[in-house]
Amino acid sequence: VAGVCCKLMNTLYFKDDLTMYFVYIPEMIFINSIFGYLVLLILIKWTTNWDTMFILNNEQVVSIPQRYCMFSDDHKAITNLPCWTPPFEYDRAHVAGGFWDRLPEHMWCMKGETPTAGCAVMEWGSKDAKRMIVESNVFGDNTVQNLETFTGDNCKNDINFCSLWKQSPPSLLDSLIKMFMEIGFVPVENQIIAGQGGLQVFLIFIAFVSVPTLLFPKPLLLKKRHEATQHQQLHDDHDSDDGAHGGGGGHGGHGEFEFGEEMVHQMIHTIEYVLGCISNTASYLRLWALS
Repeated sequence: VAGVCCKLMNTLYFKDDLTMYFVYIPEMIFINSIFGYLVLLILIKWTTNWDTMFILNNEQVVSIPQRYCMFSDDHKAITNLPCWTPPFEYDRAHVAGGFWDRLPEHMWCMKGETPTAGCAVMEWGSKDAKRMIVESNVFGDNTVQNLETFTGDNCKNDINFCSLWKQSPPSLLDSLIKMFMEIGFVPVENQIIAGQGGLQVFLIFIAFVSVPTLLFPKPLLLKKRHEATQHQQLHDDHDSDDGAHGGGGGHGGHGEFEFGEEMVHQMIHTIEYVLGCISNTASYLRLWALS
């Protein structure tokens, strides 16, 4: 990106509008729509507190900053005490009555006798049909991750089909690869930002459009400029008294323009730029994966 920005300074200094609009801008769009997007995902992943991110009904990512323990002194309600605060109860069979009698068995985040930081609790639904959903533990049991059973529509009708489970930080390498392998589809558990699938379709589209924009317009417009200059030169020569001398002098003054040579030059530049971006980024990602 720094090298492309140096090109911008040159185009501004020489007032080269063709290079500005049909080289610099397409190059910036191409590199930022793919690799700039990856950098954005890196920053978002680093700055997100993944302990607060959960998957609700296998359809959306929600943030629940306050987590609760699953018991109180009478073992019938929830409390905001950390789960390692006594009395720690890891077996739901020992907790009955009140709050728990209204919840399905899968709503229990404890696993074994290991204390946790607490369980997420979320009130979800419309005013007339609110559901109290408690985090489920999906370690070793992915029942609540069934995309056909545990959905928002089913949850509205029956609390037994509601689910809330913790989201793990998605792999950025997989996100970039699947951006092209599974265009427009990002599983909810791999989402880093809302609407990620649609955003990636848009970014791929503008990256694809930027390549022919980088390749064709500049040589074609240079050809058009050259033809306009020649046409104006012939018009001036026709109006001059010494037509033969005028034509010869004009031809020598403006020099030769080879459209084929200009097209090949632009083609080489486009291929080098696109492959260079992909190759360098692939090298960084490979080192990152091995580190």
